[in-house]
Amino acid sequence: PLEFINGGHGVKNPLATEANARQREDEKNKQVLISEDDPTKFVCRICSKNFTLQRLLNRHMKCHSDVKRYLCTFCGKGFNDTFDLKRHTRTHTGVRPYKCNLCEKSFTQRCSLESHCLKVHGVQHTYAYKERRT
Repeated sequence: PLEFINGGHGVKNPLATEANARQREDEKNKQVLISEDDPTKFVCRICSKNFTLQRLLNRHMKCHSDVKRYLCTFCGKGFNDTFDLKRHTRTHTGVRPYKCNLCEKSFTQRCSLESHCLKVHGVQHTYAYKERRT
C-alpha cells in the first residue's frame, strides 16, 4: 500500500526498501571527511561540497542516492528530502508562501523573495520568526 505524505501531494517510494536504507547507512558511515584547511568543516566525499555541521552533510548525502525516497504525485519526480518535495509541489499547486511586504509579488521559494527584494527594492529581506518556511 502507498503511504501518502506532504498533504497527499507525495508518496513514500515503495522501491526505497529496508535494504536500500541499510546501504545508505553504510554509505553515510564512509562519508565523513573533515576539511584539512578548516577542521570545523565537513566535506562530501562525492562532490566535495563543504558543510559546517555533520547533520547538514548527512542531509546533503541523500541527494546522491539513486533510489529516491519520496515521489511527487503530480509528475512522479523523486526526492530524498520531504522539504525538497514540498518546495517542488508548489510548482504544481501554485502556492506562493513567500510574500513581498513592499509590493504585491509572492514567490515559491524564500531565496527568490530575497533576490527580488534586493534587485527590485534595494533592500535585504529579513525574516520574522513566524515567516519561516511553510
